[in-house]
Amino acid sequence: MKKGKLWTRDELLLALNLYFKIPFGQFDQHNPKVINLAKLIDRTSSSVAMQLSNFASLDPYHQNRGVSGLRPPGRLAQQLWEEVQSDWEYVILESENLLETLMQPQAKAEADKNLSEIADKLPQEKQSALTEKERLVKVRLGQRFFRDSIMANYRERCCVCGMPITELLIASHIIPWKDREDLRLNPSNGLSLCALHDKAFDRGLLSIDDDYRVLVSSAIYHYFLHEAVKNGLMIYNTHPILLPDRFAPAKEFLYIHRNQYFVQ
Repeated sequence: MKKGKLWTRDELLLALNLYFKIPFGQFDQHNPKVINLAKLIDRTSSSVAMQLSNFASLDPYHQNRGVSGLRPPGRLAQQLWEEVQSDWEYVILESENLLETLMQPQAKAEADKNLSEIADKLPQEKQSALTEKERLVKVRLGQRFFRDSIMANYRERCCVCGMPITELLIASHIIPWKDREDLRLNPSNGLSLCALHDKAFDRGLLSIDDDYRVLVSSAIYHYFLHEAVKNGLMIYNTHPILLPDRFAPAKEFLYIHRNQYFVQ
């Protein structure tokens, strides 16, 4: 690798992908995830760590915090940042596909080749099954990114109760996956919730106000004598949620949840 080699779009795309999956304080050259990406793209871990920090200069969250000493990442990186803000799904899926290609090059190449050969041989009326398979691949990659980014932003804690057991945490959508395709991969449409609070949020028994405080539906008040309901849900009513490092829940999305999904 030549010293001072310019970053390519693919390299920046992978760095941006990682940026969304690591808390701000962990952009360190000794971070295993940073080291792994550096090996994949034949760069030094310090170079990757610097690029991650550079992306932070474009992040409104860090700008609002007044974080200083962040170097602008360059025109190409800035263009990429603007692209992802306008079309999360296209850019993120591109980066996830690229990441999978580098991590499992032979398996990915063979799968793509087989998919292409099958498509060439299928009659037009049977193409729908293949299209469905491609859709499922996109869903898998998208869900992987969304979970990784939400878990990183909330530091693997339920934002309502603080549950730290990763296996019990779910990357929840504020506006459901099925209702807004354009928001499926947007971290500002996500919350880290434990299994109980994810289900309550999904069923409209729990929501969040514009001050980021928990709202518990009056529909469960007749259960107030049950210890499990009091300790699991009612105790958190009006309590502030744990805010993420970046991509705070968008207030416009929370408003929609309260007005369209929350049981008053």
